[in-house]
Amino acid sequence: MQKPSFDTWTIIFLFSAIQGFFVSSVLLFKKDKHPSRKILATITILFSLILIDYVLYWTGYQYYYPYLINVPLCLIFLFGPLFYLYFKSIFNKKGFEKLDLLHFLPFLVALIAFGPVIFKSVSAKQDILTGKSPVNQNLSITFVWLGIASMITYCLLVFRHFYALSLENTEIRKWFRWLFGFFIGFIISYLSYFILVHFSFFNSAWDYSISFCIMFFIFFVAWFGYMQPKVFCGFSVFEQEKIKYKSSPISGDPGKEITENLQKRMAEKKYFLYSDLSLEKLSELMETNKHYLSQAINENLEMNFFEYINTLRIKEAKELLISKRDLTIIEIAYQVGYNNKVSFNKAFKNITGVTPTDYRNSN
Repeated sequence: MQKPSFDTWTIIFLFSAIQGFFVSSVLLFKKDKHPSRKILATITILFSLILIDYVLYWTGYQYYYPYLINVPLCLIFLFGPLFYLYFKSIFNKKGFEKLDLLHFLPFLVALIAFGPVIFKSVSAKQDILTGKSPVNQNLSITFVWLGIASMITYCLLVFRHFYALSLENTEIRKWFRWLFGFFIGFIISYLSYFILVHFSFFNSAWDYSISFCIMFFIFFVAWFGYMQPKVFCGFSVFEQEKIKYKSSPISGDPGKEITENLQKRMAEKKYFLYSDLSLEKLSELMETNKHYLSQAINENLEMNFFEYINTLRIKEAKELLISKRDLTIIEIAYQVGYNNKVSFNKAFKNITGVTPTDYRNSN
């Protein structure tokens, strides 16, 4: 057996993993208890564990410390749900629900499948590493591809549910794009490795690509947390809005006056029907400062601009679905300000709990 040893890159990766545990501890032991911070800490810990497993494998120390064998194959099923729930904790005021636990069923299935190996004794795991005990390679390969499919699915869910919301807040938008971009990069590096490994020109050193991506994530979180402490304090669109507006000159009666004027103008002019309506355009129509308008909506209506406009559009759509039965769903979507049927259906179901077609049929 080859003597275990470190090279330059494995030392860097090991240092990155230790850095990951340090960043996680900072996130976990902050006084603020916002769930987004705990989820981000959990993601960082899981990546650090996978990085340590890779380092043990490359250096040859895995034989002496085989505790993490097959663990990464299970952990890969956690990243999609955790990234999804992280963004949900930022953008959703309702918080977590019991149904969210269903996101972790694939992880439990993987844990059951690999449990017999994960919980074996050290000597039994060493026999597996030396080839003395057979292992089911087909099972491992199957769960690798299932894990990749899981991450791709959650990547699409995150984009579908939260991308539009991220555009409404400058600080969140930047963080969202970086973090979502990393998630895509990790999926690509993980997927490309298991595709290229089947080709003759494959170089085992390319396995480092996954570790580079993990290392980038750990240092990115640390750097972004230093530059923008809200990452460590618990990001939340709604909590940050309250803090930002706490000392604003329009808090109280001036803000209520803006809100009342807004609702009156919306009822009369129906600005929400404009498909290109933005906060800037609405503030111009209202002849007020866009920051004041945004604050008034957040404080007095307990919604952000995006939610407020959607609420008005869907209310209008509900009336048209009943009174204008000669109009198709897409025609109504266009009339109330949406540019496509998909966005309309999604917004309608989020607010009413049913699709436009089901709503029309039930009435």
